[in-house]
Amino acid sequence: MLNSKRKKRRWIDRKDFFRVLVTETAPYDMPFIISNNGFYENIRNVTKFSKNNYDLIDKIILNNKKRYTIPYRYKIVKNDTEFRELSLIHPSNQVSAVKFYE
Repeated sequence: MLNSKRKKRRWIDRKDFFRVLVTETAPYDMPFIISNNGFYENIRNVTKFSKNNYDLIDKIILNNKKRYTIPYRYKIVKNDTEFRELSLIHPSNQVSAVKFYE
């Protein structure tokens, strides 16, 4: 029996360069709790934040050019006895990737 429901197509906005945060800047094997989906939504709508929150994000992420940034490192299970270490780049460097794609 065929499924009578049609699949709804989702169109990707090619002008939304912040989409890179979800698709390109994080390893595929990210733990569920560390997802870039929230980061994507917040950075995309950063102009809607209060002045204090915007200033904090601006200093730490958007205009963090002279500071050393340390990636977040974590391990995933490789097999029964070994782990693989992955890293998530600093949010300010992720925003740099967005600017690169733009």
